[in-house]
Formats: sequence, structure tokens, C-alpha cells
Amino acid sequence: GLVGEIISRGDFAIDIGR
Repeated sequence: GLVGEIISRGDFAIDIGR
């Protein structure tokens, strides 16, 4: 998200936040 963060897990990333 714009005010979230990128969490890298293995071969993919998750964009979390609002």
C-alpha cells in the first residue's frame, strides 16, 4: 500500500497497508 510495506516471502511479495 501507499502507507504500507512490502513483505518478501520466498519468490513473491505482498503489498500490505491502506
